[in-house]
Amino acid sequence: MAEQIVATDLTGDVVTIVTRVLELPQTIDPDADFVADLAVDSLRFMELVVALEERFDVAFEPGEVDAMRSLSDVLRVTRERVTRGR
Repeated sequence: MAEQIVATDLTGDVVTIVTRVLELPQTIDPDADFVADLAVDSLRFMELVVALEERFDVAFEPGEVDAMRSLSDVLRVTRERVTRGR
């Protein structure tokens, strides 16, 4: 039961960070590509990565960052990194 609560909190935190940093509405399509569909530039995207790393006290590997192309991807990668730890 505790894992579900953590997952729910993580999801809410990630969505809040993504929409705040990327200046997107809370109702974005979770599979919309940040660059192709939402016109997010690389600087704004790196601000997102730093915000996620600071919030969850993790450091993403370059391959993980490359895999973060949509909200769904960010949720998956962040959940995996938080579960594995730093």
